[in-house]
Amino acid sequence: MRESIGGSQLFMIVIVLLLLFTAFLCLSINYTAAYKVSDSIINTIKRDEGYVPDNVSQALQEAHYVTRAQNGNSVCPNAEWTQIGLDGEVSVDNKPAICVKKTKVSEESMPDMYYYTVKVFYRVDVPILSSFSLSTTATTPNIYSPLDDGIKES
Repeated sequence: MRESIGGSQLFMIVIVLLLLFTAFLCLSINYTAAYKVSDSIINTIKRDEGYVPDNVSQALQEAHYVTRAQNGNSVCPNAEWTQIGLDGEVSVDNKPAICVKKTKVSEESMPDMYYYTVKVFYRVDVPILSSFSLSTTATTPNIYSPLDDGIKES
């Protein structure tokens, strides 16, 4: 009973721990990339003081989101969210790349103050298991009298 754990069991434990560490590392790298995309969109909306489709499309391309976007399985949480395609325009085919919601701060606010919430969908491909999606949500600070941009108000 000197060696209760043999060499093969110890080798399997090391392999499992190595796989868990690698999976955690891959997930954190993909989540960081998704956060970079949502941060780029939020910065674009803040800079333009509202949603401008051409500038958001350019921000998506600069963040290399077009090649990593979730294709077809993403769904906006409810009808208050506006579906946006990869081109930055409002999407009607229920396959959004991002979802944007425009919320009024309060009814009494003078001038009109809104904030935008952006939900970015991201695809993670795991060769052995399969692929799955994750999302990040980010919010802008209050924007005074934003552009009339076609985004639904809630």
